[in-house]
This record gives sequence, structure tokens and C-alpha cells, in this order.
Amino acid sequence: VHDRVVTISLGMADTNAMKCMPPLASGLNSTFISFGSTLVADTSGNSIVPVTAAAAKVAAAFAADLVPPTISSFYVNLTRNIITLSFSETVNQSSARPSRLLLQNSSSAVEASVAIGDQAAVISSCGPVHRHRPDSHH
Repeated sequence: VHDRVVTISLGMADTNAMKCMPPLASGLNSTFISFGSTLVADTSGNSIVPVTAAAAKVAAAFAADLVPPTISSFYVNLTRNIITLSFSETVNQSSARPSRLLLQNSSSAVEASVAIGDQAAVISSCGPVHRHRPDSHH
């Protein structure tokens, strides 16, 4: 297929890596691209003119993430005294308020529950960030 527009679907790992590095891609003024000559070629086989990080191009438009996160799963480990929450997307861990969490015995007819106390602390951080060089083949 030949076209003047290429749309790239970002994988979850790439999206999460970007969200772990504010202010990267938080608005037009923080969204630039650079790339090597292997990014794309025209129909005659000519490679694109590379753009270095020092001369990166600003985005023409930017659409912010407007979808709120959800908890996709959680794990309770009473031996280590931790609750691990997994979310649908990267979250700002400094916004976590463990005291807003209620652990209960049922999803409907709750007979027992415990509110997590104010002494609880967030102990994890953003995962590893993978940086790609503009001339890499990723």
C-alpha cells in the first residue's frame, strides 16, 4: 500500500514508557520526534532524510489521554504485608492514596471489611524504561 500518511499503533510497553517520563508527550510543547534514515523509504527505495534529536520535529497536533485508569487485578500477600494493584495503564504513583482502599470479603453482601490505614505507603515505582536510538531497527 502506498500513501503519504503512516499511522503507527503504539504498543502498551511504549505507551507506558512514555507515561513514566513526564513531561514527555504531555502536550504540544513536549512532543517531538527524531529518527534515522531507516524509518521509511519512498516507492523508489529512497530512504527518508534523518532528523537528529538536536533538530527534532514538533507534533502538528496532540490529543491528551482522557481515559481514566481501572484496576485490572490485585494481589494480596499477607506474608510480606503487601497489596499489589495492577492498572489498565501507567499511573502517577505519587497520586496513590492507600487509605482510600477498602479490603472486603465480598463484592456485594459485605460481612467484613478493613479500611487500609494512613500508615500504608506506596513502595513500587515505574518499571524499566527502554530507550530507542533513532537509528535503531526497532
